[in-house]
Amino acid sequence: MDVGTRLSLWALTKTYNQDAGSFSGPVYKDFKLEKKSIRIEFSFTDNGLKITETAKNNFVIAGADKVFYPATVKIQGNKLVVSSKKVKHPVAVRYAFLNTSVASLFNGTGLPGSSFRTDNWEIETK
Repeated sequence: MDVGTRLSLWALTKTYNQDAGSFSGPVYKDFKLEKKSIRIEFSFTDNGLKITETAKNNFVIAGADKVFYPATVKIQGNKLVVSSKKVKHPVAVRYAFLNTSVASLFNGTGLPGSSFRTDNWEIETK
């Protein structure tokens, strides 16, 4: 039912040009490297960003060594600041990048964000 609702909102807005309100969850737009973190920008952040409070937020971060660690995420307006004490100079972030990931990023209207990655490294499937 959730998928059907999201698809109908998208179709009404994009195909039939009707104002269905919020029709998409947050979609990765761009990132900016900072000293010890990465700032992530999104499209479709209607009513802000929210992260569900679960044991796992599904964000991981890596340095140039391409080793990913669970990340700490802070919401700042319509952007996220992602970091980890284990990564001194971060260069890449991934969200919900595993086959078993469950959405934890939503916009303020409750629509889930899509998986994304900021890197273009070759994917290892070992």
